Amino acid sequence: MIIDMHTHIYNEEMWESYQKRMGKNKVEKVIVIPWCNNNISDELDTDTLLKFTDKHPELFALGSID
Repeated sequence: MIIDMHTHIYNEEMWESYQKRMGKNKVEKVIVIPWCNNNISDELDTDTLLKFTDKHPELFALGSID
């Protein structure tokens, strides 16, 4: 089983792009950490990430980085 961790998979477009890049190397579980940066106006909020990962059983939200 391959488990991967990322801060940039938080919407359908990014998730599809990631899957295409991985190709045949099927990642079974992905831990997604919200990247919170007060200097970025379009930062991901935790609620949005949780709603996104709820749609995908292979994605798991974990904590936060500042």
